[in-house]
Amino acid sequence: MDELQSIIQSRKSESVAGLQNAAQSRRKIVYVRTYDLTTAKLVTAPEILDFNFQSFWVVDASDSSTSVSLVANPQREGLLNDAVTLKNNLFLDLKYPIAGAQLYWSAQSGKTITIAFFTEGEVKPGSLVSAISGGVARIDGSSFTSAGLGSGGASASVIVASGAGTMILKADTSRKCATVYTDQAIWIGDSSVAVGTRGIPVAAGSTFEWRNLGALYACAVGVTATITGQVES
Repeated sequence: MDELQSIIQSRKSESVAGLQNAAQSRRKIVYVRTYDLTTAKLVTAPEILDFNFQSFWVVDASDSSTSVSLVANPQREGLLNDAVTLKNNLFLDLKYPIAGAQLYWSAQSGKTITIAFFTEGEVKPGSLVSAISGGVARIDGSSFTSAGLGSGGASASVIVASGAGTMILKADTSRKCATVYTDQAIWIGDSSVAVGTRGIPVAAGSTFEWRNLGALYACAVGVTATITGQVES
């Protein structure tokens, strides 16, 4: 009789373990949601996230001004004042699971935002560094254009004269890197760049990389310079 009870108990334990493993395999690890922001979602009628998550990553957004607000644990009082503004490429690891959240946003015609919510673990998006035979390869972005210069971010080349600075790269939070070439000597810096007094000198025929996300200006040293290059995003 004792042996029979032992066998029955063993079978019960195996069944429970099997159910636990099945539940574990069905657990959803990531929720990816794309939101159309054309119509506003107000604080009084927000988008409800009815699942728990531990971290999130704004995978994509229409442009650098596209944004939504997130309130974690919305059942608690006072948290509307602690809303987090989500913009392109923002990542936040919360360390501990969050019991649901709310999203709300103002109307942003034709714009969308895509957010990945992770239920467990830690994800660190960004540049990929991979070791390969003979060296190291780094992938900084997913696309590039040779017509990404100028104040509008759509010029293949920019003419820079002496005197006041000319914008050669616009502010862009999605830019990973810009590789720039100048055929003449220039100075680069902020909007107040000036030859010999403000900024950094760049020699004629030079190529340089720019990884700052802010706007970059240049002025020529005497002779008009032509700026060309490519922008990675």
